[in-house]
Amino acid sequence: MENSPPGTVIARVRARDRDADLNGAVVYSFSPLTQQRHGHLLGIKPDSGKIYVKSTASLDHEQSSVHLLSVTAVDRGPDPVPVHVTVVIHVEDVNDNPPTISVNTLTADGMAEVAENSTPGTFVAYVAVADADSGVNGDFRCAVAASDDHFTLRQQTFADSEYQLVTSETAEFDRERKDRHDVTITCIDGGSPALTSNAVVRVRVRDDNDNTPRFSRDLYEFRIDENCKVGTPVGVVAATDDDAGANGEVEYRLQVTSGSAAERLMLIGAYTGQIFTRAEIDREELSATDELPIEFDVVARDRGVEVQWSVIHVRVFVDDVDDEPPRFERARYDFEVAENQPAELEIGRVIAVDRDQSPNNRVVYSVASVIHGDVGGLLPFRVDPETGTISTHESLDHERRSNYRFIVSAHNRESGSLGPSSMTTVSVSVLDVNDHRPLFTSPLWSNQTIGVSSRAPVGYVITHLRAVDLDSAMFAQLTYRIVAGNRRDTFAVNPVTGALTIAADVGHIVFDDFLLRVSVEDGGRPSLSDTTELRVVISRDIALVTTTQDPSIIFSGVLASEHTAVVLAVTLAVILTAIMAIAVTICILRRRAHSRRVFRATSESPGLPKGSTAGGKAVWGCPDTSNNDTELPNGAVRQASDSVGSFRQQEAALGDELHFHQSPIRGYSECNGRMTSFNDRNHCMTSSLQHVDPSAARLKQIQVSLSHLLVMS
Repeated sequence: MENSPPGTVIARVRARDRDADLNGAVVYSFSPLTQQRHGHLLGIKPDSGKIYVKSTASLDHEQSSVHLLSVTAVDRGPDPVPVHVTVVIHVEDVNDNPPTISVNTLTADGMAEVAENSTPGTFVAYVAVADADSGVNGDFRCAVAASDDHFTLRQQTFADSEYQLVTSETAEFDRERKDRHDVTITCIDGGSPALTSNAVVRVRVRDDNDNTPRFSRDLYEFRIDENCKVGTPVGVVAATDDDAGANGEVEYRLQVTSGSAAERLMLIGAYTGQIFTRAEIDREELSATDELPIEFDVVARDRGVEVQWSVIHVRVFVDDVDDEPPRFERARYDFEVAENQPAELEIGRVIAVDRDQSPNNRVVYSVASVIHGDVGGLLPFRVDPETGTISTHESLDHERRSNYRFIVSAHNRESGSLGPSSMTTVSVSVLDVNDHRPLFTSPLWSNQTIGVSSRAPVGYVITHLRAVDLDSAMFAQLTYRIVAGNRRDTFAVNPVTGALTIAADVGHIVFDDFLLRVSVEDGGRPSLSDTTELRVVISRDIALVTTTQDPSIIFSGVLASEHTAVVLAVTLAVILTAIMAIAVTICILRRRAHSRRVFRATSESPGLPKGSTAGGKAVWGCPDTSNNDTELPNGAVRQASDSVGSFRQQEAALGDELHFHQSPIRGYSECNGRMTSFNDRNHCMTSSLQHVDPSAARLKQIQVSLSHLLVMS
């Protein structure tokens, strides 16, 4: 069996000699040819004839499954006569070879390509599998890892060991969302225990060539030691191309003057941008010919069909000092982190390599400068000086700042910050999350009242609901709705613009009011929302305005933040509290004045009914609000809530002249110091009072002030 340990006896040969003593003592050995071919693997014991595995090697079924051995036996007597025997050794196979996977992507750099928006079954790469074992140990089965549903393996009909990696039926490719996929192919053989092999196929998504290669700097300057070996790295120029596939692959070449030092001494890696020396550099010789520093241009061009290219200038300074500065793997690092994450969150790592030997290649990282994003002189990130890991030291807020850019430097530990160093640009994008709910700016406060004429047509725009959301993108896409109070579907709201319009004929309405509950929600998942109430009064006494300015425009831009909204809400609450206090004071004073008038009228004319004056005039009385409804002469029914504050006239002598008292606010009537929704002169009457006392005059003055305050608010 293959892989048997050294010393294992695998066979034994015996020869008999009937002679006695030394003449009958048999000695075994391999023939010279057998010893030459198999002596490094097998040995034979001279006395016993046991064939064993040598300690210096082992049998391998895959190299040779059959060994033919010629064994010679001779006695120890004089003039021995040798005999020969052939031993055939079959090496049994064991499962000691896993399947080998070979991937052919049909591309120069070994990375497979798939076009954006490819159809299912699109070819990606060829996969060939082999297993050196035999029998069931050499059987295998292969599949794509279940974690990647974009690709699948399709077995070739003409060869069981060959596959095609193709796109799956459910695959959808969008380069802007993901421009590369790492596909893991797993093969398992039939041995016991089974052996497994994995191969990773890198697939990139192709795009159009619409970007020019861009260098990370406007000027590259490098330094190099004199007398360095040929092929010594000088520096790296890095150009990036945002395109994908061949359109984003950058090639570099030198653009030098004929006969210059750059032509004699420099060359560049076509795909890496690494500049090397092509000959030994003598600083003194270059200084004598005034060719220091070495200057040349580097051209970066992509591999698209329509080539895009750019040029950068490079200067190489030759030093007498034997040192190599650390160099970052990339000229720019871009990281993303979601806002509101806790502090000490690792967001990425920058890596710089110093080509010197230890201890000169120990790199220390630090923040060199801030390009964009320092708040109060402090950068909310720290760089681990040993590993280059970048982490936050406070929670980030997208609305406060969405991008930070800073320079990270790397220098040698031994020479410190005064020694050679390199820098890279780090850009951190703070991703928005839906952490702000929308807030209504119109109506600015709950239960705001808007009057509409009954003559308004269907589609008439009453107002625009408006809200603000401090989030961005889809989280700030707002949708408006009416959630309650829309009796008979009288109104409609445009979910996008927030325009509140009349959706049904209102021409038959004499007076009605609607308390609409409206909401606004953003486009987050889950969404955040805000609700408020808007009172809409429809009346025939309100004139139809055909061209109006949206009232919400007055408040446009008021709510710059939720803090402003809170301050405004508190202010409105204080104003409303003051109005309520004045209203209570008016009610108390009105009751006192009414009691004095009734008492005076009764004392002066005892024969009159209660509530009448001596002159036959009517006195005021507050209606009983315990009744739910009031029936009007025109047949309409007024709610008790609308009747509060109206007056009830107690009948006096016939022929009394009635006088109407109009509210200073057009379209409303004033009764007992309150506002009512009706302007019905049959239900809000006053009589001329015969007695005016100071309390009544003071009450009237407070009443007028309250009316003006209501108009202003």
